[in-house]
Formats: sequence, structure tokens, C-alpha cells
Amino acid sequence: MSAQLSDLMERGVKELGLTSLRARMVHAIFLLGPLRQRQLSEAMGCSAQQVAAVLDVLEEKDLIERQPDPSDRRAHQVSLTKKGASLAHQIESHRSIAADWLLKDIPREDLEAFVSVTRHIRQQTAVSPSV
Repeated sequence: MSAQLSDLMERGVKELGLTSLRARMVHAIFLLGPLRQRQLSEAMGCSAQQVAAVLDVLEEKDLIERQPDPSDRRAHQVSLTKKGASLAHQIESHRSIAADWLLKDIPREDLEAFVSVTRHIRQQTAVSPSV
């Protein structure tokens, strides 16, 4: 199922001219707001080098901008440009349309049970089992 969901999202972001990683990064900046590259790296679960390389491409495409962090001159904050924000809204729209399409025939009570089980699994996997 993960492969099918990834394929669905990949097709959608290709229409926007992005790879899935670039789209995820634009979307993360959109959701989290201006943040340091290190924070973005942690949020994305990517290495600092990988984030820097993707940000270089996004900056070349005028989707993001890097500004000196006012609280730490050594760090930079990353934010979306107007063009990047517009693209982020398109990504958000695509995600919403895809979710609606995927979930349209599933009864509400089944979705609520799925969300409940998923939350439980996430909570359980956040801590190490005491074996």
C-alpha cells in the first residue's frame, strides 16, 4: 500500500515539476514557517548535506530564500518566496484531492477506527519496549 500511495503522490508532484523530496521540503516549509536549515533537516529526517543540496535547487528555482537568522548570525532561516508559497498551495490542494479520492468510499466509523489504531501504533513506537 505504501508503494501505491508514494506512486500517487509522485505523479501529482511531477505535474508540478518537482521530485517528491523537493515537494516534501516545500510543503514542510509551508507548514512549519520560516525555520533554520538544521530544524528543517530534523523535521524531514534528512542529513544536513541532503537538505542543503535540495535547498540549493529550490533557491535556483526561486521557490525559497535564505536569510541570516536574526538571533544567530552563523545560521540562516529558510522561507518560501511568493512563487514557493503558490506552489505549496498547489501541493496542499493535490494532497487534499488525493486524500478525498482515496477515502471517499470508506465509512466514517472505519476511518475513525483507522486513525485511532494509527495513533496507538505511533505512541507505542515512540518509546522502546521494555523487554
